[in-house]
Amino acid sequence: MALEIRQRCPLPNGLHARPAALLSAQARQFGASITLVNESSGKRANAKSPLSSITLDLRHDDAYRVLIEGDDAAAAHASLTQFLEVEFPHCDSALPAIDMSRGALPLSPMLENSGADYLRGVPVVGGVGEGRLVNLHREVTLPDSALGAIADLERERMRAVTAIERVVGRFEARIQAARGLERDVIEAQRSIMEDDQFRSQVDDAIRRERCSAGRAIQIAGEELSDMLRATGNPLLSARADD
Repeated sequence: MALEIRQRCPLPNGLHARPAALLSAQARQFGASITLVNESSGKRANAKSPLSSITLDLRHDDAYRVLIEGDDAAAAHASLTQFLEVEFPHCDSALPAIDMSRGALPLSPMLENSGADYLRGVPVVGGVGEGRLVNLHREVTLPDSALGAIADLERERMRAVTAIERVVGRFEARIQAARGLERDVIEAQRSIMEDDQFRSQVDDAIRRERCSAGRAIQIAGEELSDMLRATGNPLLSARADD
């Protein structure tokens, strides 16, 4: 018989990528099967998969259950109870209110007269961010060699595994150099690459479509983006681009 934990979601923004990654890290320490159940919708998710967990669309104060079955279920129950009661409520904070009535902030005369190109946006958090601006396109163009039917599916499966591991390695290096919230965000992104559901969807796409590793990763990304948008949660829908 499954052991059970009953809780209400304490997170002001609901269960999204970063808290789901932390929960997954706790759950993956155990061999037991650990399932999240959204009491409102009846949806179920594998707690060891951040992607599966966030598609529950578990929002602030929603009631949920954790079902635990397996040889080490008692140890998992004790550890997760401690985590959910003590640490989980403090792993996220409310987003600041956005004042859409303020309009565009004025430019400095020096910038306005410089002739430089610039983009305006709506500020959602305080502070200053610095980094390379990247223009993300919805469609990623693949080379001709990555299109069409593939004969050696096993080779493509290994190429997909190698590519994903390389990305995980890059995230690991960035995590070592990061601090605070930046580190938490990168760890959440790494958890998606390590997610069994994501890897399974890539593998399934190769077998089903007889396609290249690159095309399979693209298909898996599209499927997961559609799942996030289907929740109807604005915060999760915005993560589809991630």
